[in-house]
Amino acid sequence: MITIMDRSIQIKALASETRMEILRLLAKPKQHFGSQWSADPVEFGVCMTLIAEALGVAQPTASRHLDILKQAKFITVKRHQKWSYCTRNDTAVHEYLHWVKLELALVK
Repeated sequence: MITIMDRSIQIKALASETRMEILRLLAKPKQHFGSQWSADPVEFGVCMTLIAEALGVAQPTASRHLDILKQAKFITVKRHQKWSYCTRNDTAVHEYLHWVKLELALVK
């Protein structure tokens, strides 16, 4: 069950254009990260280093954005050897969008 605190983190996560761009990039990993050689970007996820490069930011900056998206449950992160790979959690994204739709529809 999603709590009010979880929703606050999700709202914060989507309040950043950089984090929105990460979610857009991860929506089509093969298109944006097809040259990833270490693992299939669709099956395994996208290396954080490549996400930082795609955004044109330093890796610590990208890591902070990715951590917020992970806290919001919009991405999952798994480690393999010395790298971390990110996958978009479409179920969580769709559940959030459904929640926003219902919340706004209930405005009196």
